[in-house]
Amino acid sequence: MNAEIVALIKSKDSERRKQGIMQAGRSKDPAYIPLLAKLVQIEPDLALRAFEEKTIAYLEHCAQVAQQATSRVAVQAAGAQQGQTGHNSTLKPLPKKQIVQPITPKSSTGQAKAGATKNTQPRQRGQRTAPDLNLTKIMREKEERKAYRKRQNKLALIGFTIVLLIAAFFIVFPRFVRSRSVLSGRMQLADRLNLEGHAPSFLLGGTYRDEMSNYMSYTVFEPYGPTPPGGWPVVVAVHGWGQDAFDIAAAHYSWTQEDGVLLVVPQFVNERVLSNDHEPAINHMNVMLETIEKYYDINVNAYVIYGFSWGASLTYDYTSRYPLMFGGAVCANMYYTTLPPTVSEVKYALFAGEDEDIISEVVRQVAGAMERRGTPLWYWEITNNRGHEIASIQVAKTRELMRLLRAEAT
Repeated sequence: MNAEIVALIKSKDSERRKQGIMQAGRSKDPAYIPLLAKLVQIEPDLALRAFEEKTIAYLEHCAQVAQQATSRVAVQAAGAQQGQTGHNSTLKPLPKKQIVQPITPKSSTGQAKAGATKNTQPRQRGQRTAPDLNLTKIMREKEERKAYRKRQNKLALIGFTIVLLIAAFFIVFPRFVRSRSVLSGRMQLADRLNLEGHAPSFLLGGTYRDEMSNYMSYTVFEPYGPTPPGGWPVVVAVHGWGQDAFDIAAAHYSWTQEDGVLLVVPQFVNERVLSNDHEPAINHMNVMLETIEKYYDINVNAYVIYGFSWGASLTYDYTSRYPLMFGGAVCANMYYTTLPPTVSEVKYALFAGEDEDIISEVVRQVAGAMERRGTPLWYWEITNNRGHEIASIQVAKTRELMRLLRAEAT
């Protein structure tokens, strides 16, 4: 044995012991086996103990190989000596391997069955012979397992869908109801708009209300953030007959807050105003818009008005009289037919529900006449399976039109 290797093996440092064990294994010297065996009994490191046991096994294997080689050399030397002297060697030859013959099955009379010598090789453990295989049964079991997995996956999918629907009902729907309740409360508790001075450069998302007369009031929903370059974009949303400002505000509040748009919602409360004679309503609208423009920094190039039903007719009439006031006008389910002037620069979007025979026909006629005259008709649609209602396509196109005007203004 090498003294340095022994010192490494006896070292208290695990890394040095590991180096000594590795060098002992490389030496293939079985003399290290007793020392390693003692080390295994006191080794605290489990990984190093396993390494020591493997090294001992390897050295034992090396010793056996060396012993067999020594015996083989001795036998060869003895045979060579016998050939030279002519005397018999005292070494006995190695016994021949015994060949185990397979047991031949016999009949009841004790005679071997005919053909029993065929396929007499002993069967290995775990090996099937041809008569044991039942392919039909195996395929049936495979199909049953496959069908079982499909059933389990389908049940899991159904369960997941049910959980998702329950979560949507108990999470999304209450949030929707709560958001509408919060919006309604904000409108009822809105502060009076302070028209003295000027709006701050950084808006905090407040809600303000101004009572103009017995005919009309309006609510302003401010976005949150600093005044953008060029001023605030504005959407004016006008309700229809039988509605109030809350119905229109609920449709447009979310996206105007996300896009940083000032939302102005007028409320008409007198039947004299809600008539085909739009003169009183237009006069009040002019005062409202003039007030808004004085108090806020307004981007006049990003100005959109949305109207529904009677509000759409008022929107159409107002933009016809003042074709330079708004950059875009969305008229949903209107029944007014007077055409705007050909010099109008307003981008119009017209909508109607398919289930409204009269109004949808009016919108078709107005859209065709505007296209023939060259009036800027930006978009129009008769929405399938829709009646007299605020459809999501109307809100989406209002948002898209506002983004288009803002992009053109930059």
